[in-house]
Amino acid sequence: MKYKFLSLLTLTCCLLGSTSCKNNPSTPIVTNDPKIQEVYNAYKANGGTLSYDEWLKSIKGEKGDVGPVGPKGESGKDAPHAGEKCNVTFHLNGGTLPEGKAEQIEVNWGDCLDLPQITKFGYTFLGWYLGEDENADKFRSCDAVFKDLDLYAKFELQKDIKFGRYPQSIVKDEALKTALSALEAPSSGWYKYNNEEYVQVYEDFYKVEPILWKVNSDGLLISDKILDSTYFYNGSNIRTVSGKTINPNNYEYSNVRAWLNGLNYGEDYNVDDYTGKGFLDLAFTAEEKAKIIDTEVDNSLASTGDIENQYACNNTTDKIFLLSAKEVKNIDYGFDEDSKRIMYQTEYSGSGYVSYDNWLLRSPSKRGNNFTHYIDSDGKIADSSDLNVSTGIVPALKIKL
Repeated sequence: MKYKFLSLLTLTCCLLGSTSCKNNPSTPIVTNDPKIQEVYNAYKANGGTLSYDEWLKSIKGEKGDVGPVGPKGESGKDAPHAGEKCNVTFHLNGGTLPEGKAEQIEVNWGDCLDLPQITKFGYTFLGWYLGEDENADKFRSCDAVFKDLDLYAKFELQKDIKFGRYPQSIVKDEALKTALSALEAPSSGWYKYNNEEYVQVYEDFYKVEPILWKVNSDGLLISDKILDSTYFYNGSNIRTVSGKTINPNNYEYSNVRAWLNGLNYGEDYNVDDYTGKGFLDLAFTAEEKAKIIDTEVDNSLASTGDIENQYACNNTTDKIFLLSAKEVKNIDYGFDEDSKRIMYQTEYSGSGYVSYDNWLLRSPSKRGNNFTHYIDSDGKIADSSDLNVSTGIVPALKIKL
């Protein structure tokens, strides 16, 4: 009987991944694996009296386990893996562990892991895998550890994320409107009430809510709605600054670029000072701003989508920008047909002078120095000379992914 028990124990060690077994499996075995259950059934058939859990512990040899009595009469001390430890290393792949969790831990041989759930901005965590390649096996929380392991985090880029916040939905609750109306108007920023933020437009209030962005593989985020409205440039006059001619449809010195990024060009450019009060400062916290990349924005001839266009301007370096006529034709951004370019206003962005779903592009039109491109309500690329007419804004930005 003792010989049979040892044979079963040897077979079990092979099945569990003993390094001395020639056919050692490359992946850990689940403790309730049918093959292990089969060995346990054979153990029971040969007169074994331990329960499954007790039997499994007897081959693990944890302190206090019930195991075959050894020569010294100490329970569990003769188990083949008594006291054996395994190191598990977590490779985070840019993710962040929960507080208090370590990148390397030590576990008892045969124990299951309490796998940490990690986070990575812009990504969905898929789990822990036994390798970095796409065909690597997934390691589950019910899998037991029988050797040192390297586990690799895998993620999937999210199709959309919430990032920043901006006024969007109108407040319809009359009691809330009354409470907000009783507050002293803020000198800057938005009303704060019950841990929420609101903005007032005329007699109405709008709730500040997370901004939803469409995510592209190159890290480009495009708002999924028209968030606000402003004008490209307040006039049709050609400016001359330090001997340089600046056309009304010049994006580098436009009103909309200054508003998006909180810029001040100086008095000579006939553009308002948006320092500390542009979209960038209103929509994002300091921590969120740190995630936004300073992007070299392409304002070249190629960006206009034209073969000839004398109004293309210098490239700019911005955190927030409008899309170009070229980018809104990019199928990698989902713009494979006109309907994919249709954007809708939020209740807030439709509360001013704009009551239709047109949105501005940064590209000048070749038709004249006061023409710029925009997307109309049917998703078509159009142009207009109404530079000083408030038009919908669909911001874009790039973040560190």
